[in-house]
Order: sequence, then C-alpha cells, then structure tokens
Amino acid sequence: MNDVLMNQKQQDMSYLQGKANVFEQLEAVMVTDSGNDLDLNISRLLDGFSELSSNPQDVSVRNSLLSNAQQLTEKFKDIDRNLERVSELTQDSAVKTIDNINGILKEIHSLNQSIEQGEGARQPDNASLDKRVAKLDELSQLVDFESQMNDNGGVQIRIEGVSVLNSKGAQTLKPEIDQINKQFLLRAESGKTIDPSGGKLGAELEMYTDKISGISDQLNELASSMVQEINNIHRTGSGLNDDTSRNFFDPSGTDAASIKVNAALLLDADNIAASSGVGEAGNGDVAAQIAELRNEKTVDGRKFSDFAIGLISEPGSELSGLRSRIDAREAEINMLKTQQEREAG
Repeated sequence: MNDVLMNQKQQDMSYLQGKANVFEQLEAVMVTDSGNDLDLNISRLLDGFSELSSNPQDVSVRNSLLSNAQQLTEKFKDIDRNLERVSELTQDSAVKTIDNINGILKEIHSLNQSIEQGEGARQPDNASLDKRVAKLDELSQLVDFESQMNDNGGVQIRIEGVSVLNSKGAQTLKPEIDQINKQFLLRAESGKTIDPSGGKLGAELEMYTDKISGISDQLNELASSMVQEINNIHRTGSGLNDDTSRNFFDPSGTDAASIKVNAALLLDADNIAASSGVGEAGNGDVAAQIAELRNEKTVDGRKFSDFAIGLISEPGSELSGLRSRIDAREAEINMLKTQQEREAG
C-alpha cells in the first residue's frame, strides 16, 4: 500500500514541479528586474496625454507622447513574442516526455517477458522484477496510469482507459498538436486518442493548452481594448493643422503582436488630436478625455493599469501557491520513505 501511495505522491510532485517550472518562465516574461513592466508603460502613455492636455501646442510634449506610445506597443510585442517562446519550449518538452514514456513502456514490456519466462520455469527473475518496479516508478512521475497484473506475472498498463501495454507489446504514442488553437493530444497505435493527466506530461499539456494561452488571451484583450478606447476618443478630435478624423493606433493592429501607432502621427506629430475644436490650438479637451481613461473600467470591469497589474502578477501568484504545495508533498514523501525504511528493518 505504501508503494502505491508513494507513486501517487511522486506523480503529484512531478505534476506540481512541471507546472512550477513553466510558471517560473512566465513570471520572467511578465516581470522585469528594471521595473519597466506593462502597467508602467500604460501609465506613461496616459500621463503623456495628460501633459498634452495642458500643453497641446508643445512639439516636445507631442514627440514624448509618441515615444511613450511606441514603447508601449513594443512592450506588448515583446511579451507576446516571449509568451510564444515559452509555449514552444513547453511543447518541445512535452514531445520529449512522450518519447521517454514510449521508451519506458518498451522496457517494461521487455521486463514482462523475462518475468513471465521466469514464472513459467518456476524460477522468479528477481532482477527483472526490481527493474520493473523502478520503471513503473519512473513512469508514474511522467503520466497518470492504471496498471494490472496478469496471471503470468506481466503488467498491463492503461492511460486514461486506453491500453498502451499488454501481453502483445507496447503501443507507440504519438503527439497530435494544433499550434494555432494550442491543442495537444496523444494518439495510440490503436487509433484512440488520449488526453493525459497527472505527472510531468499532464503539467506540460495543461500549461500549453490552458495557462500560457490564457495569459496570451488576456494580453490580447488588453491591447485590443486600449486600441479601441483610445481611438474612439482620438477620432473625435482635431490636430493642429486640420480637422481630419484620425485614429491614434493603427486600427488594423488589434492584438499584442500587431498593435502599432498610426503612421500618420509618426510622420507628423501635429496630427495628434488634442483639441475638440477646429482651429483651437490651445484646446486640450480630447487629450484630457483620453488621459481620463486611466480611471475608467474598460477591460473586463477593470481599469487598464489594474488589469495589467493582475496580468503580470498572475504567474508569481500561481507559483507561490505551487511552491507551498510542493513543500507539503515533499514532507509527505519523506515521511513515507521513513516508514518504508522502518518496515524494511
């Protein structure tokens, strides 16, 4: 019973550690040592609009605003690129884990044959039995599975109810990956699909299909909301030279990877619409309205900066909880090891 419980605890430990490893990477993506995080870049942009509302004709203020806007768009793109990199690394790691699982299943099948031959000759193959115990322990750290002993002493293994090892041999598991929609399944040689859970592989697939993509979705939601809300106000205003309705951000860029400042503004900072009236150069009403967005709950019922702070702190918060659970699991495993040593004499 202790062996079964130990395998369960070690499997859970591998699952928790697998998630923690990826969340550590995500935390490094979202939080910088310099403090130049997404929320600060958003605040700088809105501060720039506030300054423009007080000094709508000041060219240096306009250029500073554009600089802040470009820094923000680059921050969005940098985070997006790094999130995709973490996703790719997690995918690659999961594929390697599957290769390891396939290798272990083949080794267990070979050990089964030796053990069954020994049983048939009434000469137990203790060396193979010990090796199989070790391989089952190794497998339990990679994926959740069910095992059953047959009459000849061989072990049969199922993952999520799908047979992957029986008396005929081990099935090779192949990954099926949809990189666009971030879906990841296993397919056995029998044609049946497996959605594995538990262990290192379960953690990697959960992070790939859910956690990383969830953070990416939130980042895109924030970028899209900023483009829409700022453009909606900016289009109502006028630049210094005309009353042409212009967007502040290029409306074709509506996610973190594509957000960019309108090229017409970069070519001529006078095109930034600070005024609510044509020919009113000293009017900064529109810039003030955009600056006031800092106090509006525009993204999922939250302010821009509050949403950004929640987003960048999510990996660290998850990591803190995981580390507490890892410490608890480690204590339980050490206690079980002590019990096993006492029982062994």
